Amino acid sequence: MNNKYIICADDFGLTKSVNKAVIDVFKKNNLTHASLMVNMPGKDDAFRLAKIYKNLNVGLHFNINEGKSLYGKSSLTNSEGVFFHGKN
Repeated sequence: MNNKYIICADDFGLTKSVNKAVIDVFKKNNLTHASLMVNMPGKDDAFRLAKIYKNLNVGLHFNINEGKSLYGKSSLTNSEGVFFHGKN
């Protein structure tokens, strides 16, 4: 029986340093996928890196408890649209 493993790095896009760590591990062939947080400070850097490293499979990190909402304020955010971090 052949086993296929998918190794996914979480939090791609969180910060530039997290992005660098994800790419470093990917370049050593220890990673196949990354989930991108599109509402975090390192997102633009992550998008740039994803274009360079096309073999890295990038998906969405569905994030509803950290950073700022892309859609503004809601019952999950404060008045500035920042998520509550699971606390009310």
